[in-house]
Amino acid sequence: RLNDERSAFEPQRQLIQRAGGLDGGGSLAADASGRVWVVWHASAGALDESGRAVYLCESTDDGATFAREQRATDTPTGACGCCGLRAGLDAQGRLQVLFRGASADGQRDQYLLTRTAGQQRFTGRLLDPWPSKTCPMSSSAITVAGETLVVAWETKGRIRCARVSAAGKIGAALDVSAAAGAKHPSLAARADGTVLVAWTDGTGWNKGGTVAWQCFDRTGKSVGTAGRAPDLPVWGLVAAVPRLDGSFLVIY
Repeated sequence: RLNDERSAFEPQRQLIQRAGGLDGGGSLAADASGRVWVVWHASAGALDESGRAVYLCESTDDGATFAREQRATDTPTGACGCCGLRAGLDAQGRLQVLFRGASADGQRDQYLLTRTAGQQRFTGRLLDPWPSKTCPMSSSAITVAGETLVVAWETKGRIRCARVSAAGKIGAALDVSAAAGAKHPSLAARADGTVLVAWTDGTGWNKGGTVAWQCFDRTGKSVGTAGRAPDLPVWGLVAAVPRLDGSFLVIY
């Protein structure tokens, strides 16, 4: 955390008090009122992935102090150990968490957790089923486009994207990538609802690949042609960024 004088970083602190077994990385979300959430999934003593769960700890003073972590999922979805989750806030201030489950019967489904401001419990909803007995080592993305939340994830080697309305209704999932082999989406949005989805193509364990991207309007219709760039390094990722002039930047 940056100190109050904004001159140096404070010493690192351990936020995990009881939910050990972190894997797949964590995520962080914050708002303008001083609330900060650190979110991760952990085994916390579970015997396998079907017993893993999503946990979070919350600060109300810009990260100066954090409450003890709380379990966010109370349904038997599990959590895929090596898959990254993503936290973010929608335009209505609701905390949203995208994560991949790992049930005992071999499902690696994608879920969206939602918690309304002032409430403690999350509402979990299934976004996309995926029967798979192996971990796909996937990640996901969240951004806000006007009043709409946009989420992106991987299913069966393809990137999929959906919009969540201000009322919380999840729209139909859109297939973004045309062929299998796509992973690790990143999102950038303009206030008019235009969204750029970027992702990696052809990457794998110790293997680089290609960067790809495509723009979509607020109705889900593609805008322009898809773009590609070669020579994504081994272990490389992609980041999509909106610019003040209305254009987008893809960094890799």
